[in-house]
Parts: sequence; structure tokens; C-alpha cells
Amino acid sequence: MSVEQQTPFAAAAAFIAEQPQPRVTVPARCVLIGPTAVEVHLGGRVVAVDEPHALGGQGTAPTPEQYALAALGACEAITFRYWSGRLRIPFDELRIEVRGDIDLRAALGLNEGAHPGYRDVRMAVRVVGPEPEAHYVELLRAVDEHAPVLDVFRNEVRVETTVMRLSIQKEAR
Repeated sequence: MSVEQQTPFAAAAAFIAEQPQPRVTVPARCVLIGPTAVEVHLGGRVVAVDEPHALGGQGTAPTPEQYALAALGACEAITFRYWSGRLRIPFDELRIEVRGDIDLRAALGLNEGAHPGYRDVRMAVRVVGPEPEAHYVELLRAVDEHAPVLDVFRNEVRVETTVMRLSIQKEAR
């Protein structure tokens, strides 16, 4: 049995191998439902986003910036699982802590020279397992080369934005 067949990702690998085009479009539909509250539709799931009271929100949900860090950490964890199976480097426990630094003044236009997104992001990976440390360093190298969300953080992504304005016409009386 091959390593790919032994991993929990065997079905995904088989599915991808059968596709004529390996690229997929991943949708997220966001609807503003309050001053800063947003309902995000991800396939059949809905998650909430909000800002804290200090930034004009109601503090009802994590911020978009927190979700970005959560996506990074979760992607790293999943990529660790995949590559640990592929490289045959087992682990018993994996914890990833992600922290990022943002200049809030930039997002609000209070510091025109500042960058509004994360300038620095730090990940601390705690992996517990039976292998020598060098094997986990090798595993981390494979994860860093293949984690999709890490790639988004590390590289410029082309973003195209269009505006669709709908006008509501009032009836003349």
C-alpha cells in the first residue's frame, strides 16, 4: 500500500487526480447585517464576523483579521497532517499559535504611510512525537512549501474588484 493510500487524504488525492482542471473556485458571500457585523456564507455554512466595541462594532464575533490568522493556523495543522503521512513522520500532538501585528491607524486612514494589513505574523508550532527533532524540521519544511494559506500570506495575490450598484427607483405619484 502506498503512503498516499495510508493517509486520510487518499480520497482527496484520488478526486484531484481525476479532475481535468485541478484549480477550483472557492466562494465566500459576505452580507453586512449590522454596523460592522457580517454574515459570511461558505457553502452550506454561515460564520459571523464583527469588530470589537472599541472599533465601532458589537463584539459579537471574531474580527476578519482574527479569521485570517485562524485560517493560517488551521491550514498549517491540516498540511502537517497530510505531510506527516506522506513523509511517514508521525506525531502525537500538534498545536499552532499564530500572532500578528497590525497598525490600526492605517485601516482608519489615520496614518497614510502605514500598511493596513499584517506586517508581521509569527507562528509557534508545538509538535510532540516519537521521531528525532530533525524529522520534524523536515516535516515543517514540507509544510512551509505546500500550505495554501501560508502562500497567500507570503506572496502577492491578484485581486480584482467590481462594483455592482442596484438602483431602487421610486414610483412617481
